[in-house]
Amino acid sequence: MEKQIIEIEKCKATTISLEIPENTTFDEWLKIGEKLKYAYKFTKWAVGDWLNFGERKYGEMFAQAMDDTGLEYHTLQNYKYVSGHVQISSRRDNLSFSHHALVAALPQQDQEELLNKAEELGWTRAEMRACVMGLREENKAPEACNHLWMCKQCGKIK
Repeated sequence: MEKQIIEIEKCKATTISLEIPENTTFDEWLKIGEKLKYAYKFTKWAVGDWLNFGERKYGEMFAQAMDDTGLEYHTLQNYKYVSGHVQISSRRDNLSFSHHALVAALPQQDQEELLNKAEELGWTRAEMRACVMGLREENKAPEACNHLWMCKQCGKIK
C-alpha cells in the first residue's frame, strides 16, 4: 500500500500518484501545480543539505542514502556538492538548482556576482553555462561575461 507523503489541497499525494478530485476548479488546479513546482525545487536542496548534515554528524553514508532515497550515487553526489558549496544565503529561489550547480565550484564572491546577474537579467542555464565556461577557460572575473549579452544597439547588458 502506498504511503501518503505530502498534503496538497484536497488531493491525495502518495509515493506513486497524485489523486485530484474531479470537482477541483481550474484555480485550485493551478495552485496544486505551483506547490508541486516548489516541492520539486525543494527536494534537491533538501537532499543535499540532508547528506551534508549526515556526513558532518555521522560520517559518510552514501549507501544508506541511496537506499533511503532511491536516488543514484551520482545524483546524490551532485546534490550534496552543490548544497555544500553554495551557502544558503547565496541561493536564489527564482533560479534553478542547475544555475547554482554551474557556479558551485567558484569562489563565493564570484558565485554571488553571477547569481545576481543571472537573476537580474533572467539568464537561462545555457547563458549561465556559457559565462561560467568562459571564466574557467580564460581565468577571468565574472564581469568578463558582460560582453556576451550586450545589446549592440543600446550597449546595455542583457
